[in-house]
Amino acid sequence: MKMKKFLNKSEDITKEVLEGLVLSNCDILELKEGNIVVSKALKDANRVTIVTIGGAGHEPAYLGLLVMVC
Repeated sequence: MKMKKFLNKSEDITKEVLEGLVLSNCDILELKEGNIVVSKALKDANRVTIVTIGGAGHEPAYLGLLVMVC
């Protein structure tokens, strides 16, 4: 069986994954220019939090971590 991909265009995967993340969590997240996901609670935060995720071709694998931390 040949493996199939559920992608529109491979060069748009990061943008589309982040858009989906924000759309599914629009009450707490917003997407800024440059593929930056920001917590809407940031304006009321009393500490600095930076979340970064790595690539190497596994973009969706880290998505759950991003949601939990934000």
